[in-house]
Amino acid sequence: MSEGPADAEAGPAEPSSAGRGRYTGNQVGIAFGFAAYLLWGLFPAFFGLLTFANPGEVLAERILWNLAVALPALFAAGRLRELRGIDARTWRLAAAASLALSIN
Repeated sequence: MSEGPADAEAGPAEPSSAGRGRYTGNQVGIAFGFAAYLLWGLFPAFFGLLTFANPGEVLAERILWNLAVALPALFAAGRLRELRGIDARTWRLAAAASLALSIN
């Protein structure tokens, strides 16, 4: 293909400034992974403060606080409706995984 007059006059493309200041998906994933490992490593420091509570109470608190944070976050992101699109088999598998983690 030959270049037309418009192509020759355009010159080299300028780098776009639209991507400046943004992180790639890999960078965000690594940052979230690092934060998760950091928080997970710090959790044992707080176990001494929970000696008065039984494990069932701690588990119930974690479930309730998770819902209290996750549902509004999903709503704000506009992704709450996606929960309705998940099939029953996936819900059962997620519940089984949650139960296995809770027992551990």
